[in-house]
Amino acid sequence: LGVFNGLSTLLEELMHPAGYTSGDAGALGAALLGGGVLSSGLIGAALDHTRRYKEFFRGGIALSVLTVGALCMVILRSGSSEVLIVVAGIFAGGCLLPLLPISLELGAECTYPAPEEVSSSMLILAGQVLGVMTVAAMDALRGEPVCPPTYVLEHDTTSPCRFPGCLVCEPPQANATLPSSGLPKLHPLEPTCEVTTSVAFMISLLFASCVLAWMYNGKYKRMEAEARALDAVGSEEETAQLIAAET
Repeated sequence: LGVFNGLSTLLEELMHPAGYTSGDAGALGAALLGGGVLSSGLIGAALDHTRRYKEFFRGGIALSVLTVGALCMVILRSGSSEVLIVVAGIFAGGCLLPLLPISLELGAECTYPAPEEVSSSMLILAGQVLGVMTVAAMDALRGEPVCPPTYVLEHDTTSPCRFPGCLVCEPPQANATLPSSGLPKLHPLEPTCEVTTSVAFMISLLFASCVLAWMYNGKYKRMEAEARALDAVGSEEETAQLIAAET
């Protein structure tokens, strides 16, 4: 949940240095959510049939490391087609988003006889807190604003500011003020920030979660309690049948 929040919240900031627009970021966000919703429905049906929560959780988080890493490689490289970005987003969302319902069911199984509402609430709360921390850390790890060659980084004196942070890349004065020179007139640009460190932090956090998930081996306490209850009912029925046969 923390990685998904960080990725979806800072999506435009992560894509901007490679030259992608807010429209590209919106399409990727929709792909992440759409792939996650579709995958959650399919995985939910499979879990109801198999009840193999730990296996699905481990496999899902391992695939998330690969698909999110591939998505980051796509959006950090300029010139990727919109189709490739959307496809990568669908796969990443399809692996990442279903981890939330799987973890809620796994938590309910492994913390039984504690009420399911308690374990689910604690997991969601922890996910939200870690999400806020992840977003703050990724934002803090972004590099300093920089401008293209020949542009000058200045404070934006217009009101309201044209770009976030009230910083602007101003073009060379000669070119900006003398369009008659034959050169195309340049316009102010939004500064970009280096995001490689932020992306590396996000992938590292997801990889650490993957290692912890594969190390975890809690018992399915709720299923064991249900099995014991069925055995007890079966024993009572057998006893009643024996008594009826003797009489």
